[in-house]
Amino acid sequence: MGEQGFTEIETPVLISPLPRARVTTSCPRECSRQFFALPQSPQLFKQLCMIAGLDKYFQIARCFRDEDLRADRQPEFTQLDVEMSFATLEQFIRSSKDCSRACFALSRWSCRPVSRFSYAEVMTRFGSDKPDLR
Repeated sequence: MGEQGFTEIETPVLISPLPRARVTTSCPRECSRQFFALPQSPQLFKQLCMIAGLDKYFQIARCFRDEDLRADRQPEFTQLDVEMSFATLEQFIRSSKDCSRACFALSRWSCRPVSRFSYAEVMTRFGSDKPDLR
């Protein structure tokens, strides 16, 4: 992402609640009576970055689930969060492809060519009205 001109940022995971803001609290099931304030919206921090003049940035963000653990679900996961100001569709697709290729190059998996489909074709081939193919 850096090679494409993106700046890496990191936004807070836990914050102090803001006065008069709608606060989302999390009480981990293992730690009753302990509450944490989750950021009202990571968008707030992203908007500050845009105001500061960062028109293209990314972060590797930690995401948490507040639900019962299951064998097929982790309590947390990581995602790549990318923001671009006034990006065209072509700019977005090109940066996504380049990032995907770089990630696959670092792994042992091979990267196949990325295909583009129209909305109509995707709905025809993979839409929810198709029978369950499992």
